[in-house]
Amino acid sequence: MNKPKAIVIAILIAGIGYWSWGTLFPSAEKQIKETLQRLAEVASFGSNEKSLSRLGAINAVPRFFITNAVVRIAGGGYSRSLNGREEIREAMAGSRAVAQSLKINLTDPQVTVVGPREAKVLVTATVYVDNDPNPQLQILEMTMGREKRKWLIKRIDPIDLNDI
Repeated sequence: MNKPKAIVIAILIAGIGYWSWGTLFPSAEKQIKETLQRLAEVASFGSNEKSLSRLGAINAVPRFFITNAVVRIAGGGYSRSLNGREEIREAMAGSRAVAQSLKINLTDPQVTVVGPREAKVLVTATVYVDNDPNPQLQILEMTMGREKRKWLIKRIDPIDLNDI
């Protein structure tokens, strides 16, 4: 085999190895961003959502959280704390009973891995309710923990925009 062919083959093997490593063992930051994207997709719903899909989503959202997660909700003079997966599930069911549609975008996540099993995330939540063209915006501070091979949410706290 001549030298140029050997170099090309070596580069191809190195490229495939690099791609495989990134695919099989993604970074914590990439895993967390993908988890938040899936959460936003599952929590969002349209007015034409079928009953079975609705039930599946209501039960799927709490799986993004650890068992004893704490979610603080605040805004517009309203404040509430959800404690544990069951209260999160009930809140999801309540949102589907009250609103016809809900679109959630979690954008610009800033992930700081603080240890092998914990990360802090700042993310902007944009929520559209019932096709209202004026979204509700909230910056959220999340603490996430790694359980087995998944990153789950431990805590969500809203950041008061007046404090920034």
